[in-house]
Amino acid sequence: SDFPWLFYSSASNHITNDLANLTLSKEFGEDEHLFIVDSKSLSILNITNTTLITPTKFLTLNDVLHVPNTTQNLVLISQLCQTNRVSIQFLPWNFQIKDLRMRKMLPQGNNEDNLYKLPYFHLFGQINHAIKPPYTKIVAPPPWSSRF
Repeated sequence: SDFPWLFYSSASNHITNDLANLTLSKEFGEDEHLFIVDSKSLSILNITNTTLITPTKFLTLNDVLHVPNTTQNLVLISQLCQTNRVSIQFLPWNFQIKDLRMRKMLPQGNNEDNLYKLPYFHLFGQINHAIKPPYTKIVAPPPWSSRF
């Protein structure tokens, strides 16, 4: 993907605009939508799990929505932390991910233009986990949405 993954706290799921992040083979026929700023509606084409491969730990992203017309890839902070048993410390200039089981520091990233961006890691999807979206998702407008 040409777009970085950004941390976000108000989304209902992780979101990607690039099917290559998920490695899915088929689209869903049903009409599911993501509602964002000003009640704008974007089509959800797929939902699946994927994995961020970091140098020290695989981080699982469950229920990632494939929304091609979104402008950013979003990682839901609470879901990332709960699924992977990690914590994230946000500082003014960077962030640090910590593995709570191993009590070990994992990759860190920078605050760029007031956005906490995950460093690029290889992603791979799991085709056997593709599922139909169960309902329409609603996402609060991100504070940076006016920039795009």
